[in-house]
Amino acid sequence: MDLSRRLPYEGFALTVGGGFSYLWGHIGQHFSEQVTVPGYPSLSTGCINDDRNTQAILMLEARAGLSWSPKDHEQTRVFLGYQFEYWPQIGRDDNTGSRGDLYQHGLFLRGEYDF
Repeated sequence: MDLSRRLPYEGFALTVGGGFSYLWGHIGQHFSEQVTVPGYPSLSTGCINDDRNTQAILMLEARAGLSWSPKDHEQTRVFLGYQFEYWPQIGRDDNTGSRGDLYQHGLFLRGEYDF
């Protein structure tokens, strides 16, 4: 969902938006251990765990910024803003107790053309 508030300047608007997704996919995790001592060859313990699992993952997204549309080309829009995404438990494996979250954020520039 996106919400925009037009500004008193020609073609400019403040825009905020967000969304969520619930993704279903396959995850494979492989854990091993290797010991290295200076002057000796490396010692590998081999595969400690090799697990495959299917799981659902939630993704949350929020963004805010400034958009601009030229007066003579209202089907064109340029958007400059900040975006934040959060993927909780993207590396979760209930069999091993493994868990990992992913955060992604930063500035972006996006162009749109409706035809």
